Amino acid sequence: MSKTKKFGGVVFTGSVLKSANAIRLSSEILTADLPTPELKKQIQKVFHTANRRIQNIEKSGVYSPAVKELEFNQVGQMQKFAKFTQAGQDWNAIKLQYAKAVQFLRKPTSTASGARQWNKAIQKELGFNDGLYNAIIQQVNENGGNVPILETSNIDRAVSQFERLAKRDVSDIIESEAQKQAENELLNALTNDVSKGIDKIAEKTILEGLKQFGIITDLL
Repeated sequence: MSKTKKFGGVVFTGSVLKSANAIRLSSEILTADLPTPELKKQIQKVFHTANRRIQNIEKSGVYSPAVKELEFNQVGQMQKFAKFTQAGQDWNAIKLQYAKAVQFLRKPTSTASGARQWNKAIQKELGFNDGLYNAIIQQVNENGGNVPILETSNIDRAVSQFERLAKRDVSDIIESEAQKQAENELLNALTNDVSKGIDKIAEKTILEGLKQFGIITDLL
């Protein structure tokens, strides 16, 4: 029987956590001024893994906080997420997508199994039966993850309870706030400078922080 570990109130199996830990950001990719066939091959492998997980979750019909997060743009508006791709993207845009793909893959709920375990734990914590929980998931999906305006106040309160737990980010395998901050700083740097490249001093500081927390594979 696989070992389990608890994150934010959710117990995930060892196999799910192993999948979430399998991929790290590569500083070789993030610091490269120009792409090489080998780097693009590495990125494509990450994109393929991420797209396959998303497809598996969509086929399973299970609610996944990790996938839901991909459906929002930078200002918090809903958008249809197609897939991670290098097609039609410049190098900095590809690196941004790469960082987001790795961030997605590091979440236990990026797998169908992890998403099922998350839902089971949240349903148990809320104390809802299958009918009520499934109705909540349907409402959340139909309203873009925002608390819907419903006539039945009891269901409205139930959805609010679910939203509160979902926003707790219990699917994030990164345990400390410092780790989250380091990763978010990198994503912000990539986003803000996606058309002109990242300032090298700021980039090195961020990468050193990520290296400290074991988020990237190596530091050049």
